[in-house]
Amino acid sequence: MNYKGSAFDPIREIQRLKSENRRDDALDLARFFKDNQIADQGKFAQIEKDLEYTAAEKIKSFIWNGAIK
Repeated sequence: MNYKGSAFDPIREIQRLKSENRRDDALDLARFFKDNQIADQGKFAQIEKDLEYTAAEKIKSFIWNGAIK
């Protein structure tokens, strides 16, 4: 990432990635900011929880990518 200064808003960037159907990238970014204790930890933890895959989604992905493809 090449963002500098205070103009970068990580929450807005995560929401943009999510709206572009880039869920994995949004989840990675939320985890990065949470793990590195940048800004509001509670907000990043909540976003990470919202973006995490459910068990059903994991099973569906495993079957689709592993067995069918």
